[in-house]
Amino acid sequence: MEKYSDYNIIVPFTDGYNILYNSVSGYYCLLNPSTSEIISAYKHKIPDLAVDHPDIYQNLLQNGSIVPESLDEFQMVETIKFERRFSSQQYEIIVNPTMDCNLGCWYCYESHLPGSEIDDRTVQNIIRHLYVKYGQNPFKTLVVSFFGGEPLLREKRVIEIIDGAEKFCLENNVKLLIEFTTNCTVLTDTILSRLQNLQVSFQITFDGDKNKHDKTRHYKNSDQGSYDKIIANMQRLTEALTNYSLRVRFNCDNNTLNNKISILDNLDFLDRKKAYIGIHRIWQVGEETIDKAKILEFIQEASQRNFRVEFMPLERLRENICYADLHNEAVINYDGNVFKCTARSFADQDKYGVLTDSGHILWNIDRIRKRMFQKTPDICKPCKLYPSCTGICLQHLLEVGEMQECNYLRNISMEELITINFQMNYLQKNIQRL
Repeated sequence: MEKYSDYNIIVPFTDGYNILYNSVSGYYCLLNPSTSEIISAYKHKIPDLAVDHPDIYQNLLQNGSIVPESLDEFQMVETIKFERRFSSQQYEIIVNPTMDCNLGCWYCYESHLPGSEIDDRTVQNIIRHLYVKYGQNPFKTLVVSFFGGEPLLREKRVIEIIDGAEKFCLENNVKLLIEFTTNCTVLTDTILSRLQNLQVSFQITFDGDKNKHDKTRHYKNSDQGSYDKIIANMQRLTEALTNYSLRVRFNCDNNTLNNKISILDNLDFLDRKKAYIGIHRIWQVGEETIDKAKILEFIQEASQRNFRVEFMPLERLRENICYADLHNEAVINYDGNVFKCTARSFADQDKYGVLTDSGHILWNIDRIRKRMFQKTPDICKPCKLYPSCTGICLQHLLEVGEMQECNYLRNISMEELITINFQMNYLQKNIQRL
């Protein structure tokens, strides 16, 4: 026997059409008025649906909207999230080669430390750590991410770590992925040459068109903007590398995307199969001040140019775990102190562990245990978006205790969020019709 999934959500769209979304499978479907009526009439009579409307039944079954009657879906979701959190298939280290930066963006939450640099000892300890970690708990994929500060200000150290990671992976038949969160102003031929035969991804940030961007993302102690330099370096990147992915991130206030034609014209050189656009609110700007209609207009224009766009994405369940909430993850600061999250202070009193000369990370077990084994907030348990929600953050729970309100739906309704995600997927041709 089967039942209609608890995690099906139907949202009115236009002209009598409805959106069907399942937050476990990530399935979207545009329902015509007739199909909407059939599903409404039969959702408590699934065996009859199988007989009377087999095509609709098969579609819903194949896409997770019909599930076994005996399945406790909430416990299934909890189990999958738990298993993903503690998976040992992949190991990720995020390295801060420096906490220095050459730009002075007003909203940056990091405390810049001029002259800070990872030293030879810590570089060697990181490489030694890969062997120690693998010996204790082998993994199939290694992700080495570079963060900061601006990591490419310390290009020599970055290359040393990449060299050591690649040697380790070749010796142990481990897949290597390299990632950069960079402002892309100091991208040299040297680093591009080193990355040519590797699988690498970049996140590069803009703050609107040239005029808007340069007022925000300018060089320190200068009015000189960085827009032209970033565009030129991105073009060099796309020409020099083949096995790459690129996330163009727009940090938004309500004016960032005003000149959408100019913005997209300047990004038109990007390979749509390798590059996509992410839209994020600047966290110091109130969500209520953001005009979502502007964002939808931008998404529509970008989609017409075949760009994939993400804004407050509802992710498939198995993909929906923050990197910082994974057990098999460590943020290694330039000074050898170890953390879990890059979105908080790297102050000594906030560290979770320390990298030793033996290559071991000595974790503060009490802090790790408290972080990794928090219970699901009570307000999340009945929520139909819980499987795909990207708003639950263990770091946030540590700081506030029991959540009193949803951190994700404070200034947007569930229906509006689903509609936005549907429109992004619909514009990008990822939608079924029924």
